[in-house]
Amino acid sequence: SAEDLKIRGAGSLFGYNQSGGSLVGFELYNKLLSKSISGMLNKDNDEIDTVFVDIYEGNSFFPRSYVEESGLRVALYKECLSINDSNKVESFLNHTKNRFGLSPQPVLNLINTQKLRILCLGVGVQTINRKGLEIRIVIADLNLFSSIEAFVAVIAKAMLKRDYSFKKLPGDRLLLIFNLLDKNEDIYMFLSDLLNKFRYTFKKGN
Repeated sequence: SAEDLKIRGAGSLFGYNQSGGSLVGFELYNKLLSKSISGMLNKDNDEIDTVFVDIYEGNSFFPRSYVEESGLRVALYKECLSINDSNKVESFLNHTKNRFGLSPQPVLNLINTQKLRILCLGVGVQTINRKGLEIRIVIADLNLFSSIEAFVAVIAKAMLKRDYSFKKLPGDRLLLIFNLLDKNEDIYMFLSDLLNKFRYTFKKGN
């Protein structure tokens, strides 16, 4: 349809046939996202494709039962991953609801993931990754913050009930490691709040 063509564009995305029956789930989403950030250390930090987030351990994708055609799912991933404005993410979600119906949880997780990527972009965070109850956050450059002491104080206050640690990485990067309180914690809300707090110590103009 014209609407599908508008989303996908003409031709074969990424050089392979879109019309095949292959599954397009988290594996492909993760592949596309990983490919987009493969050279992130050589890119400017104002690009959305420099940010990698996975907090749902593979449960953030467009299920085949929700969007049946694989080529269309690829196109939706591409569109979602390119959004760098929170309001546009909501518009994208509303658009998918109008076309395909009520969003299942994996799609809502995908939307939350993109919202976090946008927040990361605004405060110099390169990656957020979850493994079990452990969360790892890589901050691109400590020099992006007006006061390291104030930045550390923000983290300390947010982590009052958590075990956490720091590790210095090459290139003035910082790794923050902490644990979830339990497996049912709303980590999206916690991270959203934490990233917004980062803004308090982020240098103006970055």
